[in-house]
Amino acid sequence: MHVQVTTLFTGFMFSESNLVACGQGYSYTVGEKDKKVENFNTIKQVEVWKVETSTAMLMSTSHWNMQTHHWLKYYVSMRLKDRDLPRGTVQGSVIIMTYFISAIWHGPDSGYFAFFVSAALCDIFGRVVARTAIAQRVQEILNAHVIFVGLWMWNWFSLSYTGMCFPLLDFHKWNALHYNFDYCVHLIVPLGIIFASLLPKARRASKTAPTTTNA
Repeated sequence: MHVQVTTLFTGFMFSESNLVACGQGYSYTVGEKDKKVENFNTIKQVEVWKVETSTAMLMSTSHWNMQTHHWLKYYVSMRLKDRDLPRGTVQGSVIIMTYFISAIWHGPDSGYFAFFVSAALCDIFGRVVARTAIAQRVQEILNAHVIFVGLWMWNWFSLSYTGMCFPLLDFHKWNALHYNFDYCVHLIVPLGIIFASLLPKARRASKTAPTTTNA
């Protein structure tokens, strides 16, 4: 699978280099002292290092095919969100719908829908768990590098597990692969979402106004 991912990396980077070469990605800002700051690569397609070192499904998808991700974010996800819900609420139906539309774009093959729906569930799972008090406590106790390695290993495994549907496409092929893994991610993720939803939520740091003293 990683060979095909590397091939796609090459394609995205070639597309990005074409945009740089033709000048379409050029932009500039005016900084301090009216200094002109130029940027020739404002239309990014992929962040290879961030994809390879991602620790969550959202991080993986947001740095892969970035322009399509931006379109789905602003024209699908942001428009479907319920603004009346508290900030930070995980809206699972919106996440699944956004991934589902991405699957429609890719084609009618079952492998695309299996991948994107599974990826959506992994995304929801990561967000729900991250908002629990237990996750907050773990972040306080464990070293940041230890947490990074654990999250990276889980994300890499779940992404590889779900991502094999992408090159295989045919139902019998990707289903046989998941069968040999005892459908482990398909069992862990939905049960994990339900269990994490029942756990106490992490407390947000309270914002206190700065106190002033009169001399």
